[in-house]
Amino acid sequence: MNTETVSKPSPATCRIISAALDGDNGITPAHRRAIMQALTMPPESPTAAPEPTAKLYTPTEAAALCGVTLAGLLGWVRSGRMEAQRIGKRNYLIPASAVDAMLANRQPPPISPDALPDRLAHLAAHTKTAKPRRK
Repeated sequence: MNTETVSKPSPATCRIISAALDGDNGITPAHRRAIMQALTMPPESPTAAPEPTAKLYTPTEAAALCGVTLAGLLGWVRSGRMEAQRIGKRNYLIPASAVDAMLANRQPPPISPDALPDRLAHLAAHTKTAKPRRK
């Protein structure tokens, strides 16, 4: 990273910029003052980008992780069943902690060894066989 020192513009440079801003009809006096103030202020010291505190998922990613459709996940968010951060009017970000909590709550109970044959028989009775392909 280049750490050059930036000096304030000279008064002559400020006059040239001010004249250029005056010639542009699209800049209001308030914008002109803000630009001039930014030019005459000392440069800020570089700061490190803030570290993200927690992993965030898009609704599509969170829906895939939870094994539901996007519409189902957004229904959970709107009903308050899943925590989300609103970004803009219609966009959300889902914290990883909310996805983990939902997955922990949605785990099916383990099947006991005694109930396994009944469960397999139920699945076999409701499974459809594939139709042969036409040539």
